[in-house]
Amino acid sequence: MKIKSPVLTIAEATGGLEKLLAGYLTEAGLQLAIVNPKRSVTLPSERELAKTDNIDARIMAEFALDIKPIVRPLADKDTEEIKAIMTRRHQVREMITAERNRLYLSNTAVKPSIEEHIEWMKNQLKTFDKNLEDQIKRARYGKKRMHC
Repeated sequence: MKIKSPVLTIAEATGGLEKLLAGYLTEAGLQLAIVNPKRSVTLPSERELAKTDNIDARIMAEFALDIKPIVRPLADKDTEEIKAIMTRRHQVREMITAERNRLYLSNTAVKPSIEEHIEWMKNQLKTFDKNLEDQIKRARYGKKRMHC
Protein backbone atom coordinates (compact mmCIF):
# COMPACT_ATOMS: atom_id res chain seq x y z
CA MET A 1 0.00 0.00 0.00
CA LYS A 2 1.33 3.41 -0.95
CA ILE A 3 1.10 6.05 1.78
CA LYS A 4 0.23 9.51 0.53
CA SER A 5 1.12 12.78 2.19
CA PRO A 6 -1.89 14.79 3.27
CA VAL A 7 -2.73 17.73 1.04
CA LEU A 8 -4.64 19.42 3.84
CA THR A 9 -5.21 18.73 7.51
CA ILE A 10 -8.44 20.03 8.97
CA ALA A 11 -9.19 20.48 12.66
CA GLU A 12 -12.10 21.90 14.59
CA ALA A 13 -11.47 24.88 16.82
CA THR A 14 -11.65 23.41 20.31
CA GLY A 15 -10.98 26.32 22.60
CA GLY A 16 -7.22 26.29 22.14
CA LEU A 17 -6.37 22.60 21.96
CA GLU A 18 -5.84 22.92 18.22
CA LYS A 19 -2.96 25.37 18.76
CA LEU A 20 -0.44 22.70 19.72
CA LEU A 21 -1.53 20.64 16.71
CA ALA A 22 -0.99 23.71 14.52
CA GLY A 23 2.53 24.01 15.95
CA TYR A 24 3.39 20.38 15.21
CA LEU A 25 1.95 20.53 11.68
CA THR A 26 3.75 23.79 10.93
CA GLU A 27 6.98 22.26 12.18
CA ALA A 28 6.38 19.31 9.84
CA GLY A 29 5.61 21.60 6.89
CA LEU A 30 1.96 20.53 6.60
CA GLN A 31 -1.04 22.77 5.90
CA LEU A 32 -3.84 23.15 8.44
CA ALA A 33 -7.29 24.68 8.19
CA ILE A 34 -9.00 25.32 11.52
CA VAL A 35 -12.79 25.36 11.18
CA ASN A 36 -15.76 26.19 13.33
CA PRO A 37 -17.14 22.90 14.74
CA LYS A 38 -20.72 23.98 14.00
CA ARG A 39 -19.91 24.40 10.31
CA SER A 40 -18.23 21.01 9.99
CA VAL A 41 -21.22 19.02 11.23
CA THR A 42 -22.58 18.16 7.81
CA LEU A 43 -24.34 14.97 8.84
CA PRO A 44 -25.74 15.72 12.32
CA SER A 45 -28.04 12.70 12.52
CA GLU A 46 -25.13 10.35 11.88
CA ARG A 47 -22.97 12.18 14.42
CA GLU A 48 -25.68 11.86 17.07
CA LEU A 49 -26.18 8.14 16.41
CA ALA A 50 -22.56 7.04 16.71
CA LYS A 51 -20.07 9.52 18.13
CA THR A 52 -16.79 7.88 17.18
CA ASP A 53 -13.44 9.15 15.95
CA ASN A 54 -13.82 7.24 12.67
CA ILE A 55 -17.19 8.81 11.89
CA ASP A 56 -15.94 12.26 12.93
CA ALA A 57 -12.89 11.84 10.69
CA ARG A 58 -15.04 10.85 7.72
CA ILE A 59 -17.43 13.76 8.30
CA MET A 60 -14.51 16.19 8.55
CA ALA A 61 -12.94 14.78 5.36
CA GLU A 62 -16.25 15.13 3.48
CA PHE A 63 -16.62 18.67 4.82
CA ALA A 64 -13.11 19.57 3.64
CA LEU A 65 -13.79 18.14 0.18
CA ASP A 66 -17.12 19.97 -0.14
CA ILE A 67 -16.28 23.32 1.43
CA LYS A 68 -12.53 23.55 0.74
CA PRO A 69 -11.72 25.55 3.89
CA ILE A 70 -9.20 28.35 3.70
CA VAL A 71 -5.64 27.60 4.74
CA ARG A 72 -4.00 30.70 6.09
CA PRO A 73 -0.31 30.13 5.44
CA LEU A 74 2.18 31.44 7.92
CA ALA A 75 4.86 33.91 6.94
CA ASP A 76 8.40 32.55 6.89
CA LYS A 77 9.42 34.48 10.01
CA ASP A 78 6.36 33.18 11.85
CA THR A 79 7.09 29.62 10.78
CA GLU A 80 10.67 29.88 12.01
CA GLU A 81 9.56 31.25 15.38
CA ILE A 82 6.99 28.47 15.78
CA LYS A 83 9.61 25.87 14.90
CA ALA A 84 12.01 27.39 17.45
CA ILE A 85 9.35 27.30 20.19
CA MET A 86 8.46 23.70 19.30
CA THR A 87 12.11 22.62 19.28
CA ARG A 88 12.72 24.16 22.68
CA ARG A 89 9.49 22.64 23.99
CA HIS A 90 10.70 19.17 22.90
CA GLN A 91 14.06 19.76 24.57
CA VAL A 92 12.47 20.78 27.87
CA ARG A 93 10.15 17.74 27.82
CA GLU A 94 13.20 15.51 27.35
CA MET A 95 14.94 17.25 30.26
CA ILE A 96 11.88 16.69 32.47
CA THR A 97 12.01 12.98 31.64
CA ALA A 98 15.72 12.85 32.45
CA GLU A 99 15.19 14.63 35.77
CA ARG A 100 12.33 12.30 36.69
CA ASN A 101 14.63 9.35 36.02
CA ARG A 102 17.32 10.94 38.22
CA LEU A 103 14.75 11.63 40.93
CA TYR A 104 13.81 7.98 41.08
CA LEU A 105 17.39 6.93 41.87
CA SER A 106 18.60 10.01 43.76
CA ASN A 107 19.71 10.41 47.33
CA THR A 108 17.31 12.27 49.65
CA ALA A 109 19.92 15.04 49.96
CA VAL A 110 19.39 16.09 46.32
CA LYS A 111 15.72 15.17 45.75
CA PRO A 112 14.40 18.64 46.65
CA SER A 113 16.70 20.25 44.11
CA ILE A 114 15.58 17.87 41.35
CA GLU A 115 11.90 18.31 42.25
CA GLU A 116 12.30 22.09 42.15
CA HIS A 117 13.98 21.87 38.75
CA ILE A 118 11.15 19.68 37.39
CA GLU A 119 8.54 22.20 38.56
CA TRP A 120 10.48 25.06 36.99
CA MET A 121 10.64 23.20 33.67
CA LYS A 122 6.89 22.43 33.82
CA ASN A 123 6.28 26.17 34.17
CA GLN A 124 8.53 26.72 31.16
CA LEU A 125 6.31 24.34 29.15
CA LYS A 126 3.25 26.39 30.10
CA THR A 127 5.06 29.52 28.94
CA PHE A 128 6.01 27.86 25.64
CA ASP A 129 2.40 26.75 25.10
CA LYS A 130 1.15 30.30 25.69
CA ASN A 131 3.86 31.76 23.41
CA LEU A 132 2.99 29.19 20.76
CA GLU A 133 -0.70 30.05 20.94
CA ASP A 134 0.04 33.78 20.69
CA GLN A 135 2.47 33.28 17.80
CA ILE A 136 -0.02 31.19 15.83
CA LYS A 137 -2.77 33.75 16.38
CA ARG A 138 -0.48 36.54 15.17
CA ALA A 139 0.66 34.53 12.17
CA ARG A 140 -2.81 33.42 11.07
CA TYR A 141 -4.93 36.44 11.89
CA GLY A 142 -2.62 39.39 12.24
CA LYS A 143 -2.11 41.65 15.23
CA LYS A 144 -5.41 43.56 14.88
CA ARG A 145 -7.65 40.53 15.17
CA MET A 146 -5.85 39.19 18.25
CA HIS A 147 -7.29 42.01 20.33
CA CYS A 148 -10.89 41.32 19.33
